[in-house]
Amino acid sequence: MKEFLSENKIEYKENDLSKNPEKEAEMKKITGNIIVPAILLKKPALLGLRKKRKVFIGFEINQDEIKREIFGS
Repeated sequence: MKEFLSENKIEYKENDLSKNPEKEAEMKKITGNIIVPAILLKKPALLGLRKKRKVFIGFEINQDEIKREIFGS
């Protein structure tokens, strides 16, 4: 996943739950579980007032949909 993001010059933020336990609660709140990797994509909403979020659990199984979300159809 990191390789894919880097190759495509996509900025990402990595949170290592073993080093940042406080992020575990945040991830559980956002995704509903603590399975990693969790991928959270944010897009500006209409008029830029609120960002829309799309959450994926696991990269390989969701790779095609993640690519569609990032690059369009």
